[in-house]
Amino acid sequence: MTEHQEKASILVVEDEIVVSMLIADILSDSGLNVAGPFRSNRDSLDFLTYERPDAAVLDFNIADGDSGPVAQRLRELGIPFIVASAFPKEIATGPAAKALRWITKPFSETDLTEGVCACLFSTQLKT
Repeated sequence: MTEHQEKASILVVEDEIVVSMLIADILSDSGLNVAGPFRSNRDSLDFLTYERPDAAVLDFNIADGDSGPVAQRLRELGIPFIVASAFPKEIATGPAAKALRWITKPFSETDLTEGVCACLFSTQLKT
């Protein structure tokens, strides 16, 4: 990335503080801007009212239920997302189940960065 390019912004929705800090650190170390982390649908949806991240990382179960409302809003806005969760993908339903990728906790740094890169690449293909 050259100094003239803007860093991509990644929305992080994760209610466990230690995990959200880990995700934020990995993304920041990869040269990305982190939006959040947010712990709930409410806070995430408030953010999305005014901001448009380039991609998102969602936990399936968050402070106020599952992340379906955020996933639905991201889909409406055309923002790709991945899910990083201990919740089994096989039984997940709703908008979050339609994530570009689903990575299982505990995940590796490589799994996370590859998932986010896939989101960013899919966005570039659309433009």
